Amino acid sequence: MTQSDPPIPTPMPVPLVAAAAWVVPGLGHVLIGEHRRGVIVGVTLLSLFIGGLLVGGVDVIDRRQDTLWFAGQALIGPLALVVDQVHSYFDADGSPAPPQAGQPMPAYEVSVGRVNELGTLYCTLAGVLNLLVILDVIGRCTQPAEPAESQSSDERLAAQENARS
Repeated sequence: MTQSDPPIPTPMPVPLVAAAAWVVPGLGHVLIGEHRRGVIVGVTLLSLFIGGLLVGGVDVIDRRQDTLWFAGQALIGPLALVVDQVHSYFDADGSPAPPQAGQPMPAYEVSVGRVNELGTLYCTLAGVLNLLVILDVIGRCTQPAEPAESQSSDERLAAQENARS
């Protein structure tokens, strides 16, 4: 009984894979067939990003006041854009104002100091690392496929044993 050759994977268009890797970290690797790597990358980067949000709050994503940091954070995908919209919803006028007498407390308070810096750094690192993941998946898409071996594993083992004797 002979083994059939494994099916040759259909190459995915590079722009589609790169866009998928930006939209959902790790999805690009999943699309090219590297499921384990995609899941590990996705869970790791999203955990780092969400950890930054938990440390510093939604204030760490702010395209108006921290434009350079936001450029790095936006590389994690649409999640950063959504968090920025949530932040701008809570901070409608752009400046934190102390509550006046008789007015309700603000929906959130701006984090300051180390807490804000750490949250901003974590979220930005997640985005920059996702850029590296996108470049990795592009490189894996453009590599030439390795030639299929003509021998089965049993034939290779037999040839190795014959070579030893």
